[in-house]
Amino acid sequence: MQISQVASNAVSGINKHFDQLAKATTDIANMASGGEDNLVENIVDSKEAEVGVKLGVKALNMANEMMGQVVDMLI
Repeated sequence: MQISQVASNAVSGINKHFDQLAKATTDIANMASGGEDNLVENIVDSKEAEVGVKLGVKALNMANEMMGQVVDMLI
């Protein structure tokens, strides 16, 4: 696989995860500000936020791994 393809795949995957992390962060902010009064909705949002944070961590790990692969290809 070419370096450009590895980098492109990494960026696409990472962007997707960061978009989900951004949504989770917004959900957390809404819950903290009391912007949502419905308890069930808050529970659902907290689960979505938990998943979003996990995906954000996964994205950071993916970025680290992909950069390692690119460096290995350059060496």
